[in-house]
Amino acid sequence: MSDGKSVKPGIMFIAAHQDDAEGLAGGLLSKLSKRLNPRGVVACLTDGSVGHYRTEFLKDPKKLNQIRDEEAKNAALIYGFKYQRLVDNNGESFKDGRLEVNWKTRGAVWKAIRDFRPDLVITLPVNDYTDPYGMHNDHTNVGEIVKNTAYLIPAPLAFPEYMSENIDDKDEFEYIPPPIIVTVHDPYSGKIQPDIVVALTEEELDQKVKAWGAHLSQWKEWLPWVGRYDAPSDTESLKKSLIARSHRLAQSLPIKPKENEVYESFTITKWALRVPTLDEIKRYFPDDVLDYRFAEKKIKELL
Repeated sequence: MSDGKSVKPGIMFIAAHQDDAEGLAGGLLSKLSKRLNPRGVVACLTDGSVGHYRTEFLKDPKKLNQIRDEEAKNAALIYGFKYQRLVDNNGESFKDGRLEVNWKTRGAVWKAIRDFRPDLVITLPVNDYTDPYGMHNDHTNVGEIVKNTAYLIPAPLAFPEYMSENIDDKDEFEYIPPPIIVTVHDPYSGKIQPDIVVALTEEELDQKVKAWGAHLSQWKEWLPWVGRYDAPSDTESLKKSLIARSHRLAQSLPIKPKENEVYESFTITKWALRVPTLDEIKRYFPDDVLDYRFAEKKIKELL
């Protein structure tokens, strides 16, 4: 954990799939990378093996795993972040499309957070059973995994299967405090009640497009195929599609969207019993178009 002055702050995005961070919070990551020069990592829970339609990837699944990991690595580097695919205590990957909330996935997240020691964790929301939208099992389960693990982040004996064998000969473990945890709005959900909505500058939008564009197998191939729409022809078309998606989001928010402006929205949690201060929210979420009114209200409710 940083003190906000002498040590770089740690930012971690915990994702279901390799392209989640860029698609959902790429603008914020750009904003933070420029303003805070943080330690950053995108931690992905699945192997990405479902995200394509070619028969060659059924015959050789590892080929698609490698493609998606390489795309994610290149995308994260654009922000100066690292990319990490999480595995279980035996080093085995978690299968895309089959992610479960169990001790193995929770242990993997517990270890990743304790090893990296982030100040801020951004992740996906939990399922809302009243939502009429078709929820993505992997996405909502990531939210559940993080939520159900958060309280145990400081507990060194919670998942001994994931504990390093190189333990110092001391009387007690070092205390690792839990981070601030927020969830990002997921377009798989129709429920939008964010506490923070950040607006991206043109430079931040361009960097988001560049990072999202690194996931060529997704925006150019898989998503148009499975969604039955025409793929963007180039990154400029991709940029226009992101602006259009942002405007659909903005229609559900208490704001008047500006032309060609892109927004990303976030919800504050009390997971791990950690409630951020308003100053912390202002630091990690600059340019809130809601003027922090909703964030301040949420913080008071959680205290």
